[in-house]
Amino acid sequence: MRRLLCIVFILPYLLMAQDKVFFKSGKTAFGTLVSLTTNDVFFLYKDSLETSILNKNEILLIEKANGERFLIGQAKKNSKPLRADTLSESVARNAFGLQPFGLFVGRITFAYERFLSTGKIGLMIPVSLTFDPFGVIYPATNDSSSGTPQHIPGIGLISGIDLNYYFKQGESSRYFMGPRIRYGTDKMLRGIEGYCLQFQLGLQLQNRRNLSQHMSVGYGFVKILNVPSSSTLNPEQLYGWLSLNYRISLLK
Repeated sequence: MRRLLCIVFILPYLLMAQDKVFFKSGKTAFGTLVSLTTNDVFFLYKDSLETSILNKNEILLIEKANGERFLIGQAKKNSKPLRADTLSESVARNAFGLQPFGLFVGRITFAYERFLSTGKIGLMIPVSLTFDPFGVIYPATNDSSSGTPQHIPGIGLISGIDLNYYFKQGESSRYFMGPRIRYGTDKMLRGIEGYCLQFQLGLQLQNRRNLSQHMSVGYGFVKILNVPSSSTLNPEQLYGWLSLNYRISLLK
């Protein structure tokens, strides 16, 4: 009789000493909470020797034996936490661009820029096909005695790299700066070959259609490696070089 009374009085306390899981369906489970993950609850039922995996979407509340409670609600989507300086997956990481105004100085330029994971640094690689615009866009003559330059046939190639550092700004605009290097042959400059090193400052504008515009001013020097025999330029000398740049890009 005494044993029966002890069981009657002690049983409720044993149940209270266990962890409880309250399901959205209204059911309640007793046992031991093993661990919590992003989407699941590992729970050991009181009458089981094997840990069960419960979906958080089915659980409303977990109450531990010490009175601590966990309001579950629903499971979180599988996604890695984003740091403040990291681009989300929805933000474009690639820019495919064109410099349309280069046609007026004898250049057809395509550009690709890759933004690093922080979103603050972009590596841009341009490829320019150069031609002599005199005789194509501007009038030219074959008479060397006149002041109009003669057309130089052929195609040249200029390429290089830009390292752009972007400053945090608004959603539609931000400033950037960095070095830019170019090497190749410029047909408009009568076939001069050389390399150029500049430092540029610019502004990036972006609209809702994933179109981006880059406008920048660069200043530095150019080193001439090869000049035509008729040129008066000195290959041993460095020349100052200013550039105005405009690029329109599609962001992906």
